[in-house]
Amino acid sequence: MKRVVAVVDKGTNYVFHILAVSGVNFYSDYTEKYSKTLKDEHLDFLKQHRKLLSFQNGQVSELVDPIIFFPAYLNLDSQEEIKEYFNLLLNALIKDETPFIKKYHDYIKKRTLWIPEINSVWFEKIKDKVFLIEKLGEIYVENFQTYETEVWLKEKEKLEEVAKTINQKLEKLNLIERWEKLVGIDFKVPEYQIVLVSAIKNGPNANSLGYDRNVFYSGNDFEWTIDFISHEVGTHIMFDSSKTFMKEMFLDTNTPMDDKAQKFQRFYKTYECLAQFYNTKILGEGLSYNLLNFESDKYLSFYHKLYESGTRSYDKLLKAAIEALK
Repeated sequence: MKRVVAVVDKGTNYVFHILAVSGVNFYSDYTEKYSKTLKDEHLDFLKQHRKLLSFQNGQVSELVDPIIFFPAYLNLDSQEEIKEYFNLLLNALIKDETPFIKKYHDYIKKRTLWIPEINSVWFEKIKDKVFLIEKLGEIYVENFQTYETEVWLKEKEKLEEVAKTINQKLEKLNLIERWEKLVGIDFKVPEYQIVLVSAIKNGPNANSLGYDRNVFYSGNDFEWTIDFISHEVGTHIMFDSSKTFMKEMFLDTNTPMDDKAQKFQRFYKTYECLAQFYNTKILGEGLSYNLLNFESDKYLSFYHKLYESGTRSYDKLLKAAIEALK
């Protein structure tokens, strides 16, 4: 049986720890508690370059995937693994991509189910950021041991308790099978991992690292967490459809980037609201979350009327909403 499972990964937690303690993208009591675990010069550097490391609601800055999401996906959980990653990345940008591709081949292959795909275009987009990436690699490497001894030992036990409680509930829900039956799509991997992270309080939640891994804040309300995990199962299981729509949007190279960005944001909220609508069929109408920032009331009403009239397939619902709701 395919399963959704909450996991606790040191390497993934460390990546978001770096962002949290520097106040990049989000700030909380975690920031205040652990800011001294990073060297002052490194804190200053991260704050100065916060724009390159920002992400929220489907919008990501250019260094987010190679510096945050992909390392978090890999769960680089030792100083040696982090150092190797950045050395291979820098080598790929300066000289040869082959060693990087070879080392992370299996993970890169899985990432073809997601976006962005890691290929020559992925490297080309950041070739002018070699100095910044080298400095960020230094920050990741030099602060890891302090994190391991002063932070991880404290946070790990709390995270494992939360994971245990969540998994007891997830085992009973059988979410992947229920979503597969509802939308008529097979989930392409046997396990969907929810990586619990304690550092992202007040930050973007449910950060998809790939098709099979997603980051959730460990301190969220339990009912909200379960409901939104189901929502994310939906967004991932329907992802082939979203990739098709996105490729169509960006195929016209003559369309100005501002127009493409607006189209993408409209698509993004349409897609998220479709997952919320389907989730009411999975878990019931009384979901503990809303997507009001995506005008969910308007979209849910539209989807409900169309669904009741007999239009049930995800692609037809999505296309109708994109065309009808501006």
